[in-house]
Amino acid sequence: MLFFVIYFGDYMKYETARFQKEMFKLTEDKKNELLVISAFRNSGKSTIMTLSYPIWAILGKQKKKYVLILGKTQERAQEYLMNIRRTFEDNELLKNDLGPFQEERNQWGIKAITLQKFNARIAAGSIEQSIRGTRFNEHRPDLIIVDDVEDLEQVRSKENRDKIFQWFVSEIIPAKETGGKIVVVGSILHKDSFISRLKRAVLEGKTLGIYREYPIIDSDGNAQWPGKFPTAGDIEKERMTVMDERAWQTEYMLNPIENTDVIVPESWIQYYDRFPKHRTYDIKIGVDLAIGEGDNNDYTAMVSVRIYGRGRDALIYVLPNPINDRFNFPQTLETVKNLDRSFAKGEHPEFLVEDVAYQRAVIQAMEQENLPVKGIKIGGQSKRTRTVIASNWIKNCKILFPRKGAEKLIDQLTEFGISKYDDLVDALTIIVLFLMDEDKNYSNMPPIIILDDDIDGQIERWRKISRER
Repeated sequence: MLFFVIYFGDYMKYETARFQKEMFKLTEDKKNELLVISAFRNSGKSTIMTLSYPIWAILGKQKKKYVLILGKTQERAQEYLMNIRRTFEDNELLKNDLGPFQEERNQWGIKAITLQKFNARIAAGSIEQSIRGTRFNEHRPDLIIVDDVEDLEQVRSKENRDKIFQWFVSEIIPAKETGGKIVVVGSILHKDSFISRLKRAVLEGKTLGIYREYPIIDSDGNAQWPGKFPTAGDIEKERMTVMDERAWQTEYMLNPIENTDVIVPESWIQYYDRFPKHRTYDIKIGVDLAIGEGDNNDYTAMVSVRIYGRGRDALIYVLPNPINDRFNFPQTLETVKNLDRSFAKGEHPEFLVEDVAYQRAVIQAMEQENLPVKGIKIGGQSKRTRTVIASNWIKNCKILFPRKGAEKLIDQLTEFGISKYDDLVDALTIIVLFLMDEDKNYSNMPPIIILDDDIDGQIERWRKISRER
C-alpha cells in the first residue's frame, strides 16, 4: 500500500476504503497461491490488481520474474500493457526506479514489457489463446492475474461457462510456476459463472485459496467505499447512472438474478427426497433419437420417470442419470436393451419414441426385439412450444427432480434457447405430451404446491384440487 501511495498517488482521489486496504494485504500474502476477489464495478480492483500489483510484485520484496495478465479478449490484454507502459513513461519516479524497459510486439501490438534491471517480464494474453508452456528465459509465470474474463452475455450459456472454467483448469493452473500465485478478479454475473465456481470450490474446501466479496453496500447497509459514497444519496445517484436493474444487481450488488426471457426459471425446479409410499406407478422412458456419432451431431437422450396417476392427475418423478450420448443405430438398440434390463423385477418400463422418419425405424427394430415401445405423434409443435407446455407442469410441481443425477437435464431446461443442446428436454417433453394425450380434456393446472415431508398427503390434496378444477 505504501508503494501505491508513493508511485500511484494521483489515482487516490478518495480516501482509501477498508476493503481496498484488505486487497493490498492479500496481495502480500506469500502463503496463499490462489486469491479470488469479486468486487463491484469501479471499486478500484483493476487499478490495484492489474496495474499496481504486477509492478510492485517485481520491484518489491516478492521479486517476481514473469507476470502474466489475462483478459477476456486480445484488445483487453493490450489495454493492460498499454496502461503499464504509459505509467512507465509518465511516472518519472517509477521510470527511474524500474527502467529501462523494452517492448515485445506481435500482430496485435505490444506482447510484453521486459524490465532488464530486474530480469523480469510482464506479459498479457486472453482466453482466446493458449498459454501452455509459456516461459521467460528459465521462468514460468510466477504471478498470473485473471481479470474480468466474463460478461453478461457470455455467462448466459452453460457452454461458455464450461469453456472458461476448463480453460482455467487446463491452461492457467498448469502454467503457473511452483509456489507462484494466481489472482482472479471479477464480478458475480451468474450463480454458475467462473467466479461463482471458484467461490464454491474455495468455501467448500475443494481447493486451497482465499475468496473475498465486496458489493457496493455491505450486509449492514453501509457503503463499502464511504470516501467515494459518503451518503445513501450518493449510492442512489450511482444506481441511477446504471439505468439497468439487472446490471446493478449483478455488477454492483454481486447478486445475480435470473434471465427474464427463460422458459423455465431455476426457481421453478422442485426436488424430491423419496418416492410416495404404497402407491402404484408406471415407468416411462422418453427417447429423443439422433443419427450419427460425429461431434456436430445431436445427442440421443433417454429420460426415465416414475408416473403416479394418469393424464392430468399424473405426478412425474424424474429418475437420476438420464442417458445423453451419441450412438449409431446398433448402439442405440443395445443401449435400449441395457436400460430395459436395468430396472428391478416387477417394474415394466415403456419406451416413448416420436413416431417419425428415422425414429420409426428404431420403433420397428425395438418391436422386433420384443421391447415395450410406443410411438408418439408430436404433430407440428415446435421444440419451444413443447418446452413451454412442459414448463407449466414444472411450475405447478407436477414434475419433480432428484437431488443429484439430473443436473444436465435441469441445465438444459433452465437454459433452453441459450444452450446448444436440448435433447434431454425433448425426451422429457415426449413424456408430457403422452400424458396429455391420455386425457384429452386436460385444461387448467392446479396451483403451486410447496412440498414438505408429508408427500403422500400433499399428493392427495393436489389430486383433490385437480378434480375440483
